[in-house]
Amino acid sequence: WQKVMGYYPLHFVTLSVFTPMFVQVERWFKTPLKTTLNRAFLSFTMLQAWFPKEAEIWNQPTWFLSALTFSNLTMPAILPAVARLSKDGLKKLFYALTAVSLLQKISYSETSRFHVHNVTKKDTYPLIWNLTRFHPFWALIEMTMGIVAVREVMLDTPEERKKETV
Repeated sequence: WQKVMGYYPLHFVTLSVFTPMFVQVERWFKTPLKTTLNRAFLSFTMLQAWFPKEAEIWNQPTWFLSALTFSNLTMPAILPAVARLSKDGLKKLFYALTAVSLLQKISYSETSRFHVHNVTKKDTYPLIWNLTRFHPFWALIEMTMGIVAVREVMLDTPEERKKETV
């Protein structure tokens, strides 16, 4: 929770300052008031990454803060679970997380190919593309991979540290 409060106040102030501009643009595009209020709610609560259609609303870089917030809020459950694993368990978990992460990256590459180049000349909607880019589970997987790697190094014995690696 403390990590989230490290960046949320700045997010809140910045969003508060620029909200009138975002609302004005919504009005120019004749966006229904209900949609505008929903987007404001998602932005202020940092929930937009959960909704692929709304991931890039108003302030596009904040989708990452949305995903990061989810990851930070899950760490009290993730950290003890990772800490209980043996070195062998950590390696297995790291390989599994890497495989899932690779699938996400391949999926992103495939969906972006059709979204960007529009090879079919049909209208394309970026929902699946946004889902592969912005979903908070992907941020959680990446953060957990880092935690697993650090924990594995922490379990090295002095003899293992002295071994020369090629």
